Amino acid sequence: MMRVVVAPPYGKTKRFAKARTKPGGPIEYFARLLEADDRMRGRVLDVGCGPDYPEPQPMRDVLARCAQLDGVDPDPAVESHPHLALRWHSEFAEADIPRAAYDAVMTYNVVEHIKQPRLFLEKVCAALRAGGVFYAFTPHAVHPFAMVSRSVQRIGLKNVWRWGSKHKVNPYHAYYRLNSAQAVLKAGRDLSFTQLTCHYLPSPQWQAYFPAPLRILPAMYDHLLGLRFQRCAAVLAIQLDKAES
Repeated sequence: MMRVVVAPPYGKTKRFAKARTKPGGPIEYFARLLEADDRMRGRVLDVGCGPDYPEPQPMRDVLARCAQLDGVDPDPAVESHPHLALRWHSEFAEADIPRAAYDAVMTYNVVEHIKQPRLFLEKVCAALRAGGVFYAFTPHAVHPFAMVSRSVQRIGLKNVWRWGSKHKVNPYHAYYRLNSAQAVLKAGRDLSFTQLTCHYLPSPQWQAYFPAPLRILPAMYDHLLGLRFQRCAAVLAIQLDKAES
């Protein structure tokens, strides 16, 4: 049975609200988490890698240290990725990924787009060596941002939201089916994962996704809940450890 661990509150203070230090904080935290894991210095598979390293410099630094970085992405731009040893222009579930070949599999803002969580985690588990690890950085499914995103998609207004947002909003459909501890436990049941560690990270910057007249709403949520309680956080970083044998 998979063990579930909630990582200590982000930041060195007891109050979760103190974690709202600066933009990029959650990304820097995630990068430090990866950097501290020796498995991320071995052979790594980046799922949904796109045409290059992720834009944030801390993530670029982490991936540059991999002994071998491979990648898979349905976008043909993956063919021009300058840092991959092996690449697959394909959906992850359909790619001919070698079995038990990777020390680590990672995704950055990808698992919210996974339509079939069980199939995805089966593929991750098969790709990992014994003792390997899966990391994911993603919006937290129970946070209002995910709820608003789903609602906007359902009524066909995502393009309107993209035009009114200060932040880049990608055109891909987001399902939010693998973005909570409960969802990961359900999708990973009976697979060879021994521990799920959840890192809940605050991100006040989600306000910038809203048109200016509506930004008071996410600000109020953060003041009351989002920056005070871990499980109300905007971002979830997932760490799934595979059994040693």
